[in-house]
Amino acid sequence: MKAKEQFNEITIKVARGMILIFAIKLFLILVVFTFQACSADDTLKSDIYNTDFNNALVISKANLNDVKILNANRDFSKLDDDNKAIYLLKNPEQDMNDKSFLNAIDNLESLVRETSYHNLELSETFSLKDDAVVVGSFIIQEQPIKDALKPAIEEARRYLYVKGFSDQAINQMISDDGGTEEDLVTFVMALNEIENIHNRNAFSFNNYSSLFFNTACAQELTLAEVGTCAAIAIGADILWALGGSSASSWTLPAMKKAFGAVAKRMLGPIGVAIAVVSFGICAFNESQD
Repeated sequence: MKAKEQFNEITIKVARGMILIFAIKLFLILVVFTFQACSADDTLKSDIYNTDFNNALVISKANLNDVKILNANRDFSKLDDDNKAIYLLKNPEQDMNDKSFLNAIDNLESLVRETSYHNLELSETFSLKDDAVVVGSFIIQEQPIKDALKPAIEEARRYLYVKGFSDQAINQMISDDGGTEEDLVTFVMALNEIENIHNRNAFSFNNYSSLFFNTACAQELTLAEVGTCAAIAIGADILWALGGSSASSWTLPAMKKAFGAVAKRMLGPIGVAIAVVSFGICAFNESQD
């Protein structure tokens, strides 16, 4: 009888042990599945917000194309807080006898296109380079640019929410670096391109071949073509400096520091608008090859 009781006790202990082991295994399986589900959910969220941002960027680019520009002919009497001067610059060695193309510039898209075609430089001031030669000068209103960029700004904020930013953190980041809300657009463009480099499966600027234009001749953009256009629009040195890390693994302090580098390059709403239009024109040209 005593032996039977001992046997039963041992059996119960073994059963309890097996149940405990099973419970632990079940718990671990649930943890793994939960982690994978969360990871997949985070990736899905990131892809969704990438898509939303890219779509908004297309809308803003289309709005920016029609922002009117006035040929100033060095007459800046109309300048004020909203009307800003913008200059077309060339190198002193550059030959440019025919300037008739300046008469065809009447909106932001034509300004950016002619700048690229004639290998010129756009600047909000010509005092940055002592040897720069002014080819043409224009007046552009800042408020229509801000209005045109609103869809992209809104989605840029939502993109940063997924990265862990709050509205307060975003606003503080802009204030700390003396930037503008419009700088968020080129900042997210840069983060998008870095994610494109590190994650070939993510939604990326490759999709712009169907977003920016819808023609029978449009071809899907390669990573190299996308990278070239991003370098032209944002600055190759900035992408090179930021590209050493995956944007998805950055800490908030690191991302805030990266924002400062982008904001200093863009120089406000006009600089951001030029970057967005430049990228769109470049992407279109590359898609026709």
